[in-house]
Amino acid sequence: MVRNVKPLMLAALAVAIFCAGSAQSAEYPKTGASCSTLATQGIWTWYQDSRAVYYKGTHEKTYVGYFGSSSNPGVAAIASYDHATGEIDTFYLKTNWGFDDHNTTTVHVLPNGHIITFYSEHNGGAWFTRTSTNPEDITSWGPELKVNVGCTYPNVCQLSAEGANGNRLYVFFRGPSTQTGDYGMPYYQTSDDGGATWSAAVRYFFGGTSTVGGGIRPYCKYVSNGKDKFYMLIEGDNRNNPPPKPTYFMYYYNGGFYKMNGTLIATVAQDKAAPVTTGQLDTVYDPANPPDGLKGTIGTGWDIALDSAGYPVFVYDIYDPSGANHRYYYYRWDGTKWNHYFLINSGGPMSEGTEMGFGGGLALDHANVNVVYLSTHVNGVFELERWLTADKGKTWRTWQITSGSAAKNCRPIVPRNTPGNKIDVVWNYGTYITWGGPFSMDVKMYTFDSTKIASGATSVKTGFERRAAKSTGFNLLADGLSFTLAASPSSTLKIYNVQGRIVSDLTAGVRRMQAGVNSVRYKWVGLTCGAYVATLFDGANYYSQCFVVQK
Repeated sequence: MVRNVKPLMLAALAVAIFCAGSAQSAEYPKTGASCSTLATQGIWTWYQDSRAVYYKGTHEKTYVGYFGSSSNPGVAAIASYDHATGEIDTFYLKTNWGFDDHNTTTVHVLPNGHIITFYSEHNGGAWFTRTSTNPEDITSWGPELKVNVGCTYPNVCQLSAEGANGNRLYVFFRGPSTQTGDYGMPYYQTSDDGGATWSAAVRYFFGGTSTVGGGIRPYCKYVSNGKDKFYMLIEGDNRNNPPPKPTYFMYYYNGGFYKMNGTLIATVAQDKAAPVTTGQLDTVYDPANPPDGLKGTIGTGWDIALDSAGYPVFVYDIYDPSGANHRYYYYRWDGTKWNHYFLINSGGPMSEGTEMGFGGGLALDHANVNVVYLSTHVNGVFELERWLTADKGKTWRTWQITSGSAAKNCRPIVPRNTPGNKIDVVWNYGTYITWGGPFSMDVKMYTFDSTKIASGATSVKTGFERRAAKSTGFNLLADGLSFTLAASPSSTLKIYNVQGRIVSDLTAGVRRMQAGVNSVRYKWVGLTCGAYVATLFDGANYYSQCFVVQK
């Protein structure tokens, strides 16, 4: 299923706006400085990567995978944003896909520009993959391949130095249980033909068994240098299984698994015969000796990236068993040891259900690991911030990205390979109870004026605040309406033609928007040339605006 729209708050097309016969020049935000909705009813968890990728070939696009939750069951979905035209394409890779934020789409761009995707259900009996028919185009896809191995959280890496023809693909995932007390260990499979066929699954790590809490379930984060090496951050067990377990670290290079000091743990052949175990690995987080001294806490890895020297960096959430006090940390390898730095106490969990371990989340910019995006409580609401360090984590400068939000801004991602002054961060915005619902979240995206933000000269503000929008009512833009919401949950927005017939009721959409300045584009809501009247209840007052759409 394909859906094609144009996003909110982006560069204008040649559309004139008139009211009562007089033209009004429209001011619109500078391209690259706007906050917009990439996809409505879209969500993800944080153990699949890559979920967003920037790629410049013939076109210049950012691709984002997510679980589409506009219906129950939902869909495995992907969206693309064209930086030149502002066009958004959306494709539903698989329908009847349950209702679970674990059922997220993983995205990777192959060297030939074709997009390959991976998706599985939560504790699914198989994983699936599809490759785009044409390069840089998500509107047409080849047949779906089903790989019959139990799977959760598919992750993709590609190594150009491996494989018969180079560019070997690796897919990592939490696999099936293999014995009593094991609820799924880490596995990988490889492909040397661009994803057409796959090797047998290899269980590369075994974390042990347990009779407490439902069985051992390691959770992993991966990053690759794209050539000959990938790193693995391995949580010892599910956060809900007592007692709290350590988190481990190792890397793969040239057919072997290694400790960070270069000690060989096992060759691939040895690992296939007897998977690596916890006692062979480096421990980077020990609940008995945590970095802040608060013993009995639980740790969760959120993202891992490589710095300019090829050394790993990861961001980590340490929290109390009650779910309170999610404390974010920045870990960085300096060539001989790990250095860790406290960032912020982000407050309680984003989940309002039983998952107290779900913090708002944080992510690294993989093109510049000195940049962290994080979700933290501000005045009781999850807001998004950007943090920048000039001394490898010792000190930080911060910018507020969202403020005064009506709902949660959580689970940020920086698209892989983003060059800056493009889409720097995407995230989930809305309401959330727990992983199986109910939740109602949209995929938001934010692009920055990178010169200003890098200098620290000016704080980043949300959406149209850069252009001093009216504090109430409407603003006429070149290709849409900007408006300010006082209280989103009770707001309404309807558009009528000159005969008084309603042509677009946008109420459901605006009630999911943030309080403050928002916008809609005429083409996004299907308006053609003609005269219209928009009526707005912003949650406190009523406004109306007449306008003419004319090409």
